Amino acid sequence: MACYRGFNFKKMKSISIIAPALFLAVTLLCEPSAMSMSIEGTEPIMIEKEYIEIIPHGRTIGSIFENWLTPAVFLPVETGGLSRVDSPRFTCRGISWVEQNWRLNGIDITDPFRSGFPLFGPAWDSLKGIQLRSFQENNPYRLGVNWIVDLPETADKYRISYNSIFPAGGGLLISEGIMDREPSYPYGSPKERRRYKFSSEVSGSYSVSNGFYSGIEALITERKFPTLLDEGGNLTREEAEKITFTSIYRNNNLVMPLRILFLTQYNQNDNFGANLRLNQDETLSQKNFALHLQSNARKELSKGELEILSGLTTRLEKREPHLKKPRIIEFDTESGPVPDAGNINRINFNNSLARRYGVLNFEIGTQLTGVFFRPEIPFSQTVLSYTDPQDGSTTVFVTNWDKTRSTNEFVGKGKFSAEFSKIWGFFSLSGNVYLDTANAYANGKSLLHWLGAGGKVLSKFFIDKTGTTIGIGTLHQPSKLNSYIVGYLNSKRPSGKQYRWTDLDGNGITETSELGDLVATTGGIYHHKGEDLKRPYHDEFFFSIKQGIGRHLEILLQGAHRVFSNYFIVNYGSYDGDYTTIDGFELYNKPLGEDEYYLSNYSEKRSHYSGIEIQLLSEWERLYLNFMTSAFLVRGFAPIGNGPDFNDYAVISEDTASPNSRINAVGRLDSDRAYMSNLLIGYRITRSLSFGSTVKYRDGEPFSQHRIYEDMNGIPVRVIRKPRGEWEEGGTRYTFSWNIDLRLRYAPTIRDREFLVVFDMYNLIGSATEILESYRVEDERESLEAVPPRMIKLQVSHLF
Repeated sequence: MACYRGFNFKKMKSISIIAPALFLAVTLLCEPSAMSMSIEGTEPIMIEKEYIEIIPHGRTIGSIFENWLTPAVFLPVETGGLSRVDSPRFTCRGISWVEQNWRLNGIDITDPFRSGFPLFGPAWDSLKGIQLRSFQENNPYRLGVNWIVDLPETADKYRISYNSIFPAGGGLLISEGIMDREPSYPYGSPKERRRYKFSSEVSGSYSVSNGFYSGIEALITERKFPTLLDEGGNLTREEAEKITFTSIYRNNNLVMPLRILFLTQYNQNDNFGANLRLNQDETLSQKNFALHLQSNARKELSKGELEILSGLTTRLEKREPHLKKPRIIEFDTESGPVPDAGNINRINFNNSLARRYGVLNFEIGTQLTGVFFRPEIPFSQTVLSYTDPQDGSTTVFVTNWDKTRSTNEFVGKGKFSAEFSKIWGFFSLSGNVYLDTANAYANGKSLLHWLGAGGKVLSKFFIDKTGTTIGIGTLHQPSKLNSYIVGYLNSKRPSGKQYRWTDLDGNGITETSELGDLVATTGGIYHHKGEDLKRPYHDEFFFSIKQGIGRHLEILLQGAHRVFSNYFIVNYGSYDGDYTTIDGFELYNKPLGEDEYYLSNYSEKRSHYSGIEIQLLSEWERLYLNFMTSAFLVRGFAPIGNGPDFNDYAVISEDTASPNSRINAVGRLDSDRAYMSNLLIGYRITRSLSFGSTVKYRDGEPFSQHRIYEDMNGIPVRVIRKPRGEWEEGGTRYTFSWNIDLRLRYAPTIRDREFLVVFDMYNLIGSATEILESYRVEDERESLEAVPPRMIKLQVSHLF
């Protein structure tokens, strides 16, 4: 039995002693220099491409942020070194992945159909840096991830790059007793589920010197997941490709210097959803095409600045299910029986006008997002089977789905914000207030109308004698209106009715005479807005202390406490059933018949985030060293289940309507990792040769073990055995992971031709701890997937 024994103080103590000692020993060997990168404090963090390239990563935003920010969690776990073509689920400092914003050069490119996902990602060679605007940001509309794409510094260059990655093999370099207390192998995780086939990537770009850039990047990947199995039960591969074309024009000679960006992207994925561990026949074949156009004009004025931003994005998508006929879904699986398939077209238009005058900044902006969707249910019925573990009897339920209907959804937003910033000697005060309005429509019908206000106050103290900066602030922020809520309230989303079914003639076809009781209803036609529905919001207090020591060392201590209030939950229209005590649980007996689901506010308990971070940064001419450690708690109520689509306070689900889903449901949330530490090392050996390494420790992800009971009406119900993250024998958290990655980067010039060779090794020590478990167990734990094995990546580029 693999059990998590909680936080290992001795291990972390050894890290806390060894890392600073290594830190000081290496810095004493270096010459002073001009390498510079600021650490966050109360300002947004900016990771420039120069620094990104020092440290080993998989050319994905997830692996980058998990290197540079200990509180950043990408879900599911990154597969070290392998590029991803699917959209990431990103949480940082307790913010739900559903509420994350994605921007490109300041323009919102968040998917209006799936909140929390970007509509597309920029080509790697055009990327100048990545900015994260976290909880301290003045302007709430700038929160989230901002990709920065601009003209490359070098001109008149062609670039051709080829990457390949393959397993390196071998066993643990450090014994299990020290490195892996609970490796997955001894607890049932098959070794083949850590094997990855050879994967390759190829890209090319071109730039010119007259203010114009044009580039194309092609990405092709092959990956494996534990649920991608062929008919013989053998692992199969997922193939995906992404092609991105980017053009940038910049003219600084106009009255208002102008930059125009044009981007198109084609994406194809044979098994969309495999990264979420869906069964292969439940994944989708996906093809999509995105087009993005934006302009940025900025003018310096005598006493301020004027900036005009505008952007237009459209994305066409086709999703086709592999499953062509119904299959029986076991009740104890978490994957849904109805694939999210169909033709989807999104539009996203943004514009803003910002005027900065002295200590005051004003911004007015609007945003219109729309979705045109024709859902395609691959079959009119789905079948659910439940076997009673007590007597072995099997009950079968069938859901009849309505016909597909075209639908549309629109969200319009407007905002006005004013910022203030003033410095008086050793003290500064800044803040902002903003008003916003948001309206949602589906099929021409008004669904929601929100008018909100928020603001922030931040004070800073500068102590010249010690070089210390202290920041203290507080904010109140209403949540944004996202498409996740609009789609739930859209009555034209797929709907169905569930019946008991006995296949009397054994032909596998449901007939009216074979249908029993109407058990439940589901889908958009049964979704309603509850009375007195309020807008969710959060309140926050934060602080930071930054201390410079000499010329080359900075220490940052920062923390925050955030409370989420009024977030959404789904309720039945009424609770008119009774309760029965089974196994010590008070189980609700749901009456048979039609159900109505109401979107309401959860007010019983609030979710909250508390976290503290320490960061040490040293930069010299040839050396970059960054040591980070964090401890944080993310706790609240979430839909029953494991993974980002369940264990997240901002996710809404019909499952929360049952009182049974709330038993032990308040606990550690999916993004909670308790303790995390990173050590980053970058060293420039010569002008053309550099070395980089990461040492990362992460506590495991909280999960919940489920038990299934039958209520008095014979309906199976899930119950969370213990709150997520509460330690007990058997554990409610995956085992920790502790990895070491290495990078050698060589950029020689041969006969006036520039080359680049990058050698990476991931999981040097061969760690085999788990990252996925079966939740449907009694007292035992069953591992399904482990940390990816030791792998090598080789990149070769030619610039000419």
